[in-house]
Amino acid sequence: MATYEEDSPRAYDFDATSAADAAAAVYDADYEHAICAAAATVDSDGVDYAIHNGE
Repeated sequence: MATYEEDSPRAYDFDATSAADAAAAVYDADYEHAICAAAATVDSDGVDYAIHNGE
């Protein structure tokens, strides 16, 4: 999730197999000043989420 003057969701293409991988990939993307990234995955086992803040 990133605001960066966006006011609605925007598609972001990347290859991630888990919520943690997705959050890390978005955090490491070419943004001006990343603060944190959050991601979620949904499958037959339920919902998994991750938050990445660079640490």
